Amino acid sequence: TREKNLFSRLTLLDRELAIAGQTFKEAMFRYVNGEETFLSVLLADISQDRLEQDNMCCQRALLLNRAQLLQALGATAGAHAFDQKSKGIAQK
Repeated sequence: TREKNLFSRLTLLDRELAIAGQTFKEAMFRYVNGEETFLSVLLADISQDRLEQDNMCCQRALLLNRAQLLQALGATAGAHAFDQKSKGIAQK
């Protein structure tokens, strides 16, 4: 289902974000110690930012999917309740 796919994607993005954060810290440490140029720090930062954006988009998609599901269930439940009430009124 779409919910399952989005949740799996979100889980993977969380793992990637953790790795990207560590990569950024390591790049910064190597830069401060003169072992690398600042370009590697910038690239690690850009990568982390993109993953954060992907993560937010995935969270948004998951929430929208859940809202649509609740809306669909609510519309069906509301229509069913209305039908039951109208049948009861018609019988009186």
